[in-house]
Amino acid sequence: MPALPKPVIDALARLNAAYPWDHNSRYHGWILRQLPARTGTALDVGSGTGDLARLLATRADRVTGMDVDADVVARAAAHTPDAARVAFTVGSAPDGLPAGPFDALTCVAAVHHLPFDEALAAFRDRLAPGGTLAVVGLYRSAGPLDTLIDLTAVAANPLVGLVR
Repeated sequence: MPALPKPVIDALARLNAAYPWDHNSRYHGWILRQLPARTGTALDVGSGTGDLARLLATRADRVTGMDVDADVVARAAAHTPDAARVAFTVGSAPDGLPAGPFDALTCVAAVHHLPFDEALAAFRDRLAPGGTLAVVGLYRSAGPLDTLIDLTAVAANPLVGLVR
């Protein structure tokens, strides 16, 4: 996807900071419905700012949120109370996943950035026997029309936050 001009990126970042909304959060309820009411350990791959990891902590004894972006991981940790039983780590999938095993593994809107077969195999390898894997994948952009749709979504995300 081509880069947006810096003034546009800065304006969208300010708007999103003032009126945060993340389209990925729309999937969190679905993810939770796929998991048992209580679980031991959970891993959230591509955890971003930690919203899903904090929700998982209401169901799991211990949660690890992992993201490739160190700044985002620092923000997630800063917004997470110590009592939440959530630890955040910087890492990349599929090769940099924590050892596990995990009773639940989630991945929302990140698997399309990864080598798909290898990522799913690594996720499976990190699951405890009988564990639950819940993945929400997005379509990988492949052409000018997809790029136009992506750019529209980039602008729409903070606008939805403003309206909400």
